[in-house]
Amino acid sequence: MVGKMKIFSLCKKYLLSHKILLLLYIFLCLVSSLLSIMLPYLSGNFIDILISQRRKYFIYNFCILYGCIGTLKIILGYFCPLLYVKMQVEMGYELNKDIVFHVQNLSLTYIQRQDSVFLSQNINTDSNNLIIFCLTIIQNFLTNALMISIPFFIVLFISPRICIVNIVFLTIYIILYIIFRKPLYKHAFMFKESQSKFFTSLHQQLKKMKFTKLHSAEQVLHDKLKSDFCSLRLGVIEFQKINCLFNSLDNIVLTLSQISFYLLGGLQILAGELTIGMYTIFTTYFSMMINSIRYFFNIGKSYQEALVSYDRIINILNQKTETNGSVQIDKIDKIDIQNLSFSYGEKEIIKNLNMTFTKGKIYGIKGGNGTGKTTLINLLLGLYIDEKKGVVLYNGIDISKLDMKKIRRNLIGVSEQEPVMLNSTIDQNLTLSREPLNNYKLEKYIKLLHLEQCINKNGLDFVINDNSNISGGEKQKLSIIRVLLKEPDIMVFDEPTSALDMKSAKCFSDYLLKVRDNRIIIIITHESQLMEICDVIYNLDDNSKNEVSEDNSAINL
Repeated sequence: MVGKMKIFSLCKKYLLSHKILLLLYIFLCLVSSLLSIMLPYLSGNFIDILISQRRKYFIYNFCILYGCIGTLKIILGYFCPLLYVKMQVEMGYELNKDIVFHVQNLSLTYIQRQDSVFLSQNINTDSNNLIIFCLTIIQNFLTNALMISIPFFIVLFISPRICIVNIVFLTIYIILYIIFRKPLYKHAFMFKESQSKFFTSLHQQLKKMKFTKLHSAEQVLHDKLKSDFCSLRLGVIEFQKINCLFNSLDNIVLTLSQISFYLLGGLQILAGELTIGMYTIFTTYFSMMINSIRYFFNIGKSYQEALVSYDRIINILNQKTETNGSVQIDKIDKIDIQNLSFSYGEKEIIKNLNMTFTKGKIYGIKGGNGTGKTTLINLLLGLYIDEKKGVVLYNGIDISKLDMKKIRRNLIGVSEQEPVMLNSTIDQNLTLSREPLNNYKLEKYIKLLHLEQCINKNGLDFVINDNSNISGGEKQKLSIIRVLLKEPDIMVFDEPTSALDMKSAKCFSDYLLKVRDNRIIIIITHESQLMEICDVIYNLDDNSKNEVSEDNSAINL
């Protein structure tokens, strides 16, 4: 019971957000259950009265009553599933969304260590499993309790001995659940883990199609898929074995209970203690009670499977979110880096780095592979805020005290070395839904980077996908335009001209010179054309700084 409560505690928020629909759904289900209980009683009495009285009007009245109740059950049978699906889909989405938002607030290091497909598979499957478990428990617990209690008292009135038999079989079900509880959890966990890994591997077969073709790596990926499939197959078989054994014992208990019923009921009819009609009522109610008892037996199996989903979700939710302060600023004039160090595991990437960035200058950052250029930018923007050593100050304020989410959203623009595009339209990729496009500015930047052909051909509502339906150069230009449209205080460009034609690269560098007065512009680059426009160049190879004079000659500081 404690375990079930912790699952409900996690889902409580979503259940309460739909409490009106949930209460309506429960009410309709209970009404439907009451009607199901009424019908056997009416049928049994109909048989006994028909044998004793043989009156036509009674048959007509019974058929009308039975038809009305049956019609009402049909109507309820239509609306109840609709209400269930509506609640399940909406609650599942809300739990999914909250977990994804939580993951977005975790450290970048944690996220980079996860397989995104595996993680998304877990979140989606487990979230829906928990919501389904809670909804079905709420509805089925009440309706099955009703289907046991009312028939029990009716049967108790008809035959107390049969009620004792029911109690005996209920006790057997409880003992069986206690025995199978841990094995059910263990094999359900193994199955879910192997299933997620297999779908991850399957996704890789499709996602890395170009890589596979270029390197003829089909066999490597197929071997990986086969290995994950073998794990899945083993997980499925073991999970099915324990389920089959569980269900077999369930059926054995059911068969024994039915034999007991036929034996006791038949003997009571022969002894004249039961009428045919009462026996019919008794038969149906006994079936109802046994099925409801079996439900409570099988709920243990469902709980163990839901517990696996709960534990996996809790493991994600228990991950500590990264620090995000509350201090807000509306402009950035200066950034100071003091004694900054950072390591990936035991590998030290940046050590005791000191830098200053002030508004009105263009800064170049260069260095060989592995010197930490991109890592420096990530640290500068607060992406490893809890894992760094040293201090990063914005306007003299430590970034751990600042609301960096809001600052990155409003005051910082970044163009990555390998631009990331959402599976969405061009205009949504440019604005990221912050505000509607400024058509005048957009046209200016499209001309600046010579992107007219792409835009005229496809239009702003063209959907970019993962299959590279636009070129690398077009992606880079869109990434740059995304920064320029934002007009942020800090502009960061990581190898911005690596995929640009010479003409577009020249126009881009000239434009940066025009807008630098009110910006801090940081460029990671090896391109001489961009180095020439930089006021200060930081070289991470030897941790040196070069300030450029007015005639662009470097002065070593």
